[in-house]
This record gives sequence, C-alpha cells and structure tokens, in this order.
Amino acid sequence: MRSLAATSALLLTGLSAHAAPVSVTVSDFAFVPGAGYGDDGGENGGTLLEVNFLKNFSGQSFDLNAVGSSVTFGVGSVQFLEPSGHGGITGNETDNLGVVGHLTFTSPLDSPLKVFASGTAEASNKKDGTFLHIDWADSFLAFGNGGQLRISLNDLTFTGDPKLTQSMQQTVTVTLTRAPTPTVRTFDQRQEVPEPGSLALALGAVALLGAGRRRRSS
Repeated sequence: MRSLAATSALLLTGLSAHAAPVSVTVSDFAFVPGAGYGDDGGENGGTLLEVNFLKNFSGQSFDLNAVGSSVTFGVGSVQFLEPSGHGGITGNETDNLGVVGHLTFTSPLDSPLKVFASGTAEASNKKDGTFLHIDWADSFLAFGNGGQLRISLNDLTFTGDPKLTQSMQQTVTVTLTRAPTPTVRTFDQRQEVPEPGSLALALGAVALLGAGRRRRSS
C-alpha cells in the first residue's frame, strides 16, 4: 500500500470583524516630572515651577473588540500651585518642564511603556490666556503578529490667572490601531490508496464471490 499525503492550510482565527478581542491589562502608572518642577519655598529668586503630579490609579483590564475601539481611564491629576505673592510664573521657572508617564502592561504582553510630554510655561502674571501647557505625544505598543496599541494622554492647558491654584484630571486612552494577524496552522490529511496490482486482485476476489453466490442460489 502506498500513502499519499495531502496538506491543507487551516485559518484558526478570522480577520477584521471576526478577529478575537484583544485583552488589555494595565497594572501600574507613574508620573516622572522633569527637574524644572518643584517647591522653592518662599519663591524669592526661585527657579522651580510648583506643579504637583498626583497619581490616583487602580489597575485596568478590558477588551478591545475591533480596530479603532478604545478605552479611557483616569490615572491622577496635575495641580498648579504657584504662590500668588511673587507675580505668578517668572522667567527662571520656564525650563526643564518635560514629563514622562510610565505605564506597565501585563496583557497583551508584559511590557513597561514610557509616554513623553513637553511642558511649556509662559513667564506671566496676566489674568487671561494660557500660562502652562503640557503636551503629551502618543506612544505605540506592538504585540503579537503585527498588532499595535496607541496610548494617548490628554493634553493639559492651564489658563486664566497664574497666581491661582488650579487642578486638572489626567487620563489615558488605549486604542487598538492594528489587529494581530491570525495564527495559521497546517495539518496533514493522509489517505491510504491501494497500488494498481492490489486493487485488481481485490476486484477479482469480489467478482468470484459474487459468482459463487449466484451458483448456490440457482
């Protein structure tokens, strides 16, 4: 007997709308402010911009069911606390205002991710207009076979009187920008095919059996 192997490709997971949901877990978040933020105490001749980055985060687990779907959650707040007695923001308090957000993912893969922001402060004591802007750049997390998440933090713009305490909420939005390519597996389907000589012998035996039965019945 001779064995002929036929190989077939089987798609185990569908594409686009048929793709399996992507499970995301964010286990931790932290602010890392630049060296230009801090408390100068009495503020006379101070060089630090008094802004507090306050973490208020609990672990997040959710599914993203299709490309373009997203989930937004809070991670804390940012408080502007510059004292009112020294004219708001001075020229010495407008540098080294970058911020980094650290997110720790445990799904779809175990990976830390840094999200960077630039901070821009205007030396001013005007009571209108923007005096501090924190601009977050998007970051991307690759996973699986071509999958990608976009991580966005909301920009923060402080306006009005820079001598007044203000607080704004900080959020994170996770968006599925590319679904991973489905896993493709192959399997062998083996069929036993008789050789020509064996097949002829088998057919001859069947014919003889049929003839014998007809003689016995007559």
